[in-house]
Amino acid sequence: MKPRNINLDLVRIIASFMVLSVHIGQHIGENFDVGAKGVQLFFILSGFLAFASLDSEASAIHYYKKRLIRILPTYYFCLILVYLEDIAVAVYDGVLLETLKGQCGIRFLRYVFFVHCFTPSSNWDMWNNHNALWTMSAFVGFYMVAPWLYKIIKNTYIGMVLVFGLLISRPWMMGLIQKLCSEYPKESHIEWFAASNPITELYCFVMGAVLFVAIKECRQYIYISSLLLCFILSSLDWYGYEIAFVVLVFASATSQNFTSNNKITKIVVWLSRGSFTLYLVHPIVLAVERRLWYRLDIHKEIIHGIVLYTVSILLAYFIYYCIISKIEQKISTLIPCIIKSIKM
Repeated sequence: MKPRNINLDLVRIIASFMVLSVHIGQHIGENFDVGAKGVQLFFILSGFLAFASLDSEASAIHYYKKRLIRILPTYYFCLILVYLEDIAVAVYDGVLLETLKGQCGIRFLRYVFFVHCFTPSSNWDMWNNHNALWTMSAFVGFYMVAPWLYKIIKNTYIGMVLVFGLLISRPWMMGLIQKLCSEYPKESHIEWFAASNPITELYCFVMGAVLFVAIKECRQYIYISSLLLCFILSSLDWYGYEIAFVVLVFASATSQNFTSNNKITKIVVWLSRGSFTLYLVHPIVLAVERRLWYRLDIHKEIIHGIVLYTVSILLAYFIYYCIISKIEQKISTLIPCIIKSIKM
């Protein structure tokens, strides 16, 4: 087996902390909008790793098994927390009946089945992005189509055609979605829905996937040079962050591990494994903490920021290593038994 590439683990950690930082900045009145680009970094890295996994797997079933174990336990645990938080707030505010009919009613199933960013709604914050969950529609959509993309992208040049096709057509697709949903109310924020739809975000996943194919065929410099050339020709105004992230993933994937120290390696891997839980759980932690913090009558935002980072990280990693990792292990032993029984 090849030694683990902890450079890519470090990229995953960076992406999760970028997203954490932008949300903490919103809570303490600091502008760190660049942190929101951590989502695109996650998507690009996911595309690269998905193709790497498909390249080494014996079948698509094994690939889906790994993705399900990686995503579902953390996501559904997060959904339970979101639901319980909404119920607790409703009880405290005395609006439980209204909440059970509204945000905790039947439409909450949008999140259960990952369709919340595939279909528009009457309220973006409630039905598409409650507790910053919009990306999960995209992740699941990407992972579901990855085996088909793997068959379609037979070489770097086919992949480049697909990448540039998605990049060029993205504004048109966003405009079309907004036009088709023009009758929705203002609260729908169709402009956000159009920009965050899995179809219009697919370009990130494919950029990462094609990078894997290019490296495999030793054509990575052709691929990256073409991206950089388009960026320069557009007066440095064409998917700059995404192209920079492709270069970052390329450098991380093709370089030697930044350290050979076993202790540092274990820390990086430990942080990386819990980063997805940090990514999903921290908005819930921030929402609860916000209700409690100002009761302490402390208004120093630096202290508030330190507390938010500390509490979010500690709780997220506690949840992952004490609860979710055990669920993942249990599922990993059950799935082969289920598959075996189906075949019989």
